[in-house]
Amino acid sequence: MKNKLIEIFVCMLLIGTILPASATIKIEKKDITTKNDGTLSGYVNDTSMNPIEGALVRVYFHGTYEEDYTDASGYYHVTNIPICYCLKNCTASKPGYKSEWVLLGIVEDTTYDFVLTCGNILYVGGSGPGNYSKIQDAIDNATDGDTVYVFNGNYPENLNINVSIYLKGERRYSTIIDGNESKDVVHMSNDYITINSFLILGGMKVMANSTIISENIIVTQLRKCIYMADGFGNSIVNNTLISDSNGMTIEESYYTYISGNKVESGGPGYHGILIFDSHWSTIRRNIIDDCIFGIPILNGTNNIITENKINANVSGIYLWGEPDSKDCSSNIIFRNDIRSHNYSIFLYSASKNDIIENNFISRSPAQFRISSHPSVPPPIDPQNKWSRNYWNRPRILPKIIFGQIKIGSKWVPIINIDWHPAQKRYIIEV
Repeated sequence: MKNKLIEIFVCMLLIGTILPASATIKIEKKDITTKNDGTLSGYVNDTSMNPIEGALVRVYFHGTYEEDYTDASGYYHVTNIPICYCLKNCTASKPGYKSEWVLLGIVEDTTYDFVLTCGNILYVGGSGPGNYSKIQDAIDNATDGDTVYVFNGNYPENLNINVSIYLKGERRYSTIIDGNESKDVVHMSNDYITINSFLILGGMKVMANSTIISENIIVTQLRKCIYMADGFGNSIVNNTLISDSNGMTIEESYYTYISGNKVESGGPGYHGILIFDSHWSTIRRNIIDDCIFGIPILNGTNNIITENKINANVSGIYLWGEPDSKDCSSNIIFRNDIRSHNYSIFLYSASKNDIIENNFISRSPAQFRISSHPSVPPPIDPQNKWSRNYWNRPRILPKIIFGQIKIGSKWVPIINIDWHPAQKRYIIEV
């Protein structure tokens, strides 16, 4: 009751004095470069000059990249490439083909046609002549661009994948990799690996770039389902993760794409999707259920978290930065549905984040703390932008978000304000 009275008083005092009713926040993914006028287009064909649909063409530059997928005619068109003196690494790849790369100087309307060589197919299980009985034996005999196809069955193995292959299971409910949880069941240590349609009993470790983990069921008790570190341009798509430890941890990685996954169950210390010292990630349309922390972002910048559904015991989304050391800023939290027994979202030393059009359903929808400040701060903290969020119920007045700032050894009250809270809950489809 006390907080509600304070909210009404502050709203009456401040409403209309800082932001006009028409104020909006522009949501955009920031670009590393500002003048990206170059393009690369062309065709991707096989050695018989047949078009390859769905090939991925990436152009790497300045620590980032732009990409496009080929259409039915094999055509691609990559835009927003900076024109400068450096050569760009341009790569075409598709599971089942050997990747091709070339260094190009990009200008306006640059063209280049890729020719991909189809890899061999190695079979594991089943009854065919020459089929392997162990997945690792097939991997050891594969070369870049090959496909290792695994028939239904139980394979008690721990896999080390150090070659760029497409590892494909027949069906994810009945193609089982059953490893010892004392170490990682699947270790991916080479670029351009795809693993698809397996039931994996144990954790995965990924120390590579441009990998794809898709359509798997990963079950573990003692380990993270997926641990990914030092990666660039990896994708984790449409997996089911069941763990009593952690769903996935992304550490010191860039441009990770995480979409369509379901993270279930939880135990002490459990995180759904943990982003640690990682940047420019997209976390979209995931379902995270029954965990302590849904999506914690620790020292992460320029990440986009959107259209996720989170049910958490402590905090749905948690942004944390190390004071005077590492930053947690410039993240976009947009259109998520978050339910929590405590905080829907909690910010600690996190600044310049946009928190827009989310559903916050919890006992205490939001709280923030700023660990230090060089001088006495204003009563309203301007560092984060809150706009058009739904706060438990329809609201007419602006929503006051209570926080604290540490000055010296003392914590001093401070507030954020969502000036235009939503009148009804957003419908967020996942």
